[in-house]
Amino acid sequence: MRQFLTFVAVLLIVALTAALVAPLFIDWSRHRGQIEAELSAIVGAPVVVAGPIDIRFLPTPYLLLKDVTIAAAPGGPAALACKSLQLEWRSPACRAAACDLPLPGSTIPP
Repeated sequence: MRQFLTFVAVLLIVALTAALVAPLFIDWSRHRGQIEAELSAIVGAPVVVAGPIDIRFLPTPYLLLKDVTIAAAPGGPAALACKSLQLEWRSPACRAAACDLPLPGSTIPP
């Protein structure tokens, strides 16, 4: 029984280490088209990510996008431009009653 629990503990440590270190070695910019398509479907407007893309799983899963532009209509002017946009996943148990969407460095073009 002790060997089994030791084996389970080692597997857990290896899995957590992989979740922490593996995203550092993945070039997330290769998935730019898919990420833009998913965000466009969620927002309902064209989304363009011109800067680097970073994803982390630990300690809190998040997606960090640089130089993001959301257009009002396809081929139209930018409705929202952000220097940096961080999308963080929170479990439903941790959600507050209000929606929190901080947009540091964001500008709304005239």
